[in-house]
Amino acid sequence: MKHIVITAGGTSEAIDGVRRIGNTSTGSLAACIYEALSEHLAAHKSGAFTVHYVVSETAARPEIKENLPVTFYPVTDVKSVEAVLEQLLTGYKADYVIHAMAVSDFTKGYLAGREALAEELSETLEEALSRDRGGMSGEKLRALVRGVLERPACRLDGPSKVRSAEDLMLSLVRTPKLIEKIKQWSPGSFLVGFKLLKGVDEEALVRVAAGLSEKSGCDLVLANDMDRIGADRHEGLLLKGRRVVGSYGTKKEIAAGIAGHMLGGSDAGGETGGGQ
Repeated sequence: MKHIVITAGGTSEAIDGVRRIGNTSTGSLAACIYEALSEHLAAHKSGAFTVHYVVSETAARPEIKENLPVTFYPVTDVKSVEAVLEQLLTGYKADYVIHAMAVSDFTKGYLAGREALAEELSETLEEALSRDRGGMSGEKLRALVRGVLERPACRLDGPSKVRSAEDLMLSLVRTPKLIEKIKQWSPGSFLVGFKLLKGVDEEALVRVAAGLSEKSGCDLVLANDMDRIGADRHEGLLLKGRRVVGSYGTKKEIAAGIAGHMLGGSDAGGETGGGQ
């Protein structure tokens, strides 16, 4: 039995008890990839495979095919995705990982009332300047401001809904790059990564995708641009290292190309001899 891990949809991060921030990923491309894998395995009469499908709450889910059983793992935020992936990749011998999920780059640091935060900063600086009559260096002033901004006493961290009676300041902190952890958890997995940009030319798209491949150990990377995705089209370039091995115009073409290049066979589609 061979194991395929697919991540799908987009994560969302809680702001308070009812509000969240997320992204526009629908999970439809990952669902297409699952269907393409099933079709590829049926056409090539391959051995037994099973799919571990890590999926966000609002993402589209594929119709399960008889020849490719699925176990779904619902997730919400980056922390939950990380926990599930670590469990899967250290608990199973994952032969393939298709990391199509749009994982949030940021999560909430804290919420604070704007006026309360301004007052706390003012009081902190006034107190420090009163103690040091000779004046403070710019470096010390920046350190004081940074200390307040990193963890202000006036932050609103309760689990309930924050009242909308005042303007708020939302601090965002970076989340870990999960794709960089996948080969650490499972060095032998064949890893497919995805890079989505907006409003860049093909040369820049290829350069950034190749950088992701090198940094994260991806065996394939699907590079796409938000401006070239619409209701009936989804343009994408498939890279192996720095070389473009496929160029596609729809989600179905992308899915078939990934399945073909990942599993081998003659249905990779959209192949190009061009390289970067």
